[in-house]
Amino acid sequence: MITGIEASPDSLRLYKEKSIQYEDVFNILSKCIKEKKAFSLVRLGDGENCILAYPEYVEEKQYDWVISRAFGHSKFSQNDYIDMQEKLKVSTKSADIIGIYPANNPNTLLGTSISLMELRNCYNQQPLSTAWVNYDLYENNKLSELLANQSIGIISCRDIGKDLERAFHLKVSHFYSIAEEAQYHARSLEKTIKTTMPHYPDRFQEIGETIQIDFPGQIYLVGAGHLGKYYCHIIKKQGGIALDVGSLFDSWAGIYTRTCHGKGDPEQVILPKWRLIKAKKISPLTRLITGLKNIFST
Repeated sequence: MITGIEASPDSLRLYKEKSIQYEDVFNILSKCIKEKKAFSLVRLGDGENCILAYPEYVEEKQYDWVISRAFGHSKFSQNDYIDMQEKLKVSTKSADIIGIYPANNPNTLLGTSISLMELRNCYNQQPLSTAWVNYDLYENNKLSELLANQSIGIISCRDIGKDLERAFHLKVSHFYSIAEEAQYHARSLEKTIKTTMPHYPDRFQEIGETIQIDFPGQIYLVGAGHLGKYYCHIIKKQGGIALDVGSLFDSWAGIYTRTCHGKGDPEQVILPKWRLIKAKKISPLTRLITGLKNIFST
């Protein structure tokens, strides 16, 4: 867990002062789209907190777990760890809205984002939404309003470009595929990009050098873990509008990866309100075989 960093009274006060609702996020985004103004929305969760806390404020076991669940291992160099943190700091500092867990969350790991951002000098007093603002926008039909008739870009491991085109009446002009997070390999046999290229460092560098913005204010939907925050930074820097929608891609694909996706354990089919396509239930045996294959292939 994270040690030596807590949600201080100042961070609680700042959270209350800077907190905005999903309706406010929608209004800000609508204005940016209308004015073709560059924009970035990123969200910080437990993984991002651990990366910001590295190395002195996070237990090694916890940090290794965060890295391993994303990439299947934690055998990176010290320079790689520093690079991941620096990229996250840059991305957070340049964002226009930051989604975080509530500052008074009783779970210390999730309740320290503001303190960590201030400690790492990557918080510019931006408005703060909840980390679940992506779901709030979708559930309340605000995301569909923003995306209708747009030509967008996507960065994701989920192969659902055509599904999004039909659901939101948009056009996907650019699709950048990445490897899926290692922890979900056995759950997502359908609608997932098949690739042997690791997300970091090879694909990460490749995407960073090739992201294309066709016109000012082009929207990009990004679902790429903690590395995706840096893609948002690049997209904004090039004049685009970057939305870190994260695990919404999973729910749209009918893949259970978050507790909000359904009730009970991951064997249950995802709640209909979150998915765009009909989910296929995968047998426990198939999950086990797929999981073992991925373990021995890393």
